[in-house]
Amino acid sequence: MTEALKAVVDKLFHDRYSSILVEADERNIASTRVILKNGFTFVHKETRARSPLKPEIVTVNSYRKQR
Repeated sequence: MTEALKAVVDKLFHDRYSSILVEADERNIASTRVILKNGFTFVHKETRARSPLKPEIVTVNSYRKQR
């Protein structure tokens, strides 16, 4: 997954995106590791409903990487 995310990030920057924001459920340690290995920086934590159809409350961390 680390390599897959890197490929997506490289493509987005190649396509002239200047910033990428990703989110991960705080409990998903594996996703957080992949995000951090790809050079993203933690920017925000938010507690919210997972979706309108699934009212489970989750904590979501946001990470940003800039070109």
